[in-house]
Amino acid sequence: MTTDITELAQREKFEAWAEEVGAKPWGYLKKQRNPSGGYSVQIYTYMWAAWKAAGAELVEALEKAQQRIGKLEKKLTDHKRMNQEMAKAMLTPNDSDAAGMEIAALRQRIAELESRTVKLPDLRQIVSGDRYAWSDGVYNYSQDVKVVLADAGIKVGAE
Repeated sequence: MTTDITELAQREKFEAWAEEVGAKPWGYLKKQRNPSGGYSVQIYTYMWAAWKAAGAELVEALEKAQQRIGKLEKKLTDHKRMNQEMAKAMLTPNDSDAAGMEIAALRQRIAELESRTVKLPDLRQIVSGDRYAWSDGVYNYSQDVKVVLADAGIKVGAE
């Protein structure tokens, strides 16, 4: 089975040869046969020239097709490589994505910590052992700490 390129090349070369030797009308070749059924040397020479030309045309068409196939295969390979790189880039976060994710996680952690209530023990009782007379300074200091924490937006609750 021949390809379209092969058939086209063979037909064109044969027609060029037939015109060159004056083979039209097509019955000319039948009239040129020898009694043995062959052709004269001149007819065989023209046939051989047409055959070689058709072969050269086919080789040229084949080489062009192979070059085109090579270019297309290279493009396909390049596209596959680019697709793999793009898929890899989409699946693995780049530096800015990683930094953004880290910032979001840290903001969430800060929000969690800020929403908690700090519970301070009763320092007067701990320091004095239930004798509040001499521990008033410590108690006053703990009250100052509670005020500063509240001013900073940190919730302070009793234990």
